[in-house]
Amino acid sequence: MLFNAELIRFKNMATGAVRLEFDLPETDASRVMQQITNFLKKPLKVEMNIDGATAINQLSTASNEQKAKINILYGELATKYGYALEDTKKRLKTKLLGSEDISITTLTKEQASLFIDQLEELKGVKNDK
Repeated sequence: MLFNAELIRFKNMATGAVRLEFDLPETDASRVMQQITNFLKKPLKVEMNIDGATAINQLSTASNEQKAKINILYGELATKYGYALEDTKKRLKTKLLGSEDISITTLTKEQASLFIDQLEELKGVKNDK
């Protein structure tokens, strides 16, 4: 089976598997789905051309789980200190990351992990790793 598709997401799963999400052109979707259904009974051979730079970038940037954790901590710290959420985000990014203009979507996994640890410390959560 050969089809053109745009790679939307490339993610390492906790099980060690890799999850790939593609966007298919509508004109090919029904043909591809039929061929996938037929493949369920046969061995699957896959050939992919993936832009290495894009894949490396997606694997090295903060995970969705890390981004969600950061946003939860922003809310909890806003409540704790009595500031508006947006003001809290600006203050914390300036204090801990050096600029309020930094987006958490640009953080690496390591930077996000360190930022989470710092936010948890401010919240009063002891992180024993």
